[in-house]
This record gives sequence, C-alpha cells and structure tokens, in this order.
Amino acid sequence: MIRSGDTEVLGSIKDISAGGLSLSHIDDCNEITERSSLAIDLISEKLCAEQFSGRSIWSKKEKSGFTTTRVNMRCCGIAFEQLNNEMRAQLNEFITSLNGK
Repeated sequence: MIRSGDTEVLGSIKDISAGGLSLSHIDDCNEITERSSLAIDLISEKLCAEQFSGRSIWSKKEKSGFTTTRVNMRCCGIAFEQLNNEMRAQLNEFITSLNGK
C-alpha cells in the first residue's frame, strides 16, 4: 500500500529490489503524481514491513490482457528513500520472503 497525502493505493508488487518497486493497481483517477513523496507499507503472506519512504518516479496505464474488462489498471515505479540499516534489513527480509528462500 502506498500513501501520498490523502490518497491511498493498494496494489500488487510486480517487481521489487533494494532500490525500489513497481506496483500494479486499479486506475481509479486518484493518480499518484510523479515525484510525489510516498509512505509505503509492504505486505506479503509472511511479512508486513511498514513506514518506508519513497518517491514516485514514473506512472503509466497498463494494457489489459482481456478485451472485455472494464477495469483500467495502472503501473507505477517507486524509488525507496532515506533507508537506515534496520529498514534495509527489513526490506531484504521481505524480498527474500517473496522469493521463498
């Protein structure tokens, strides 16, 4: 989940690394603008890591694989910012848990 001001977006992580992530989410016109500061909570089946800071670096509409779908999707790229050693360790643990290792 990402938050910017009063806007909250819940999405699915498409890719994640120590530098940032890409998130796929429903495009409900509450767009997270590029370069906006974000609060990030990472949630998986095994772990919840909260209170990460980041910045939106890109956003684009996704093309649906289904021609009849009425749900518009969007994907955004987020760079992590201001990570201390404890947060880096939490992030690495979260990434490892997603890989099943």
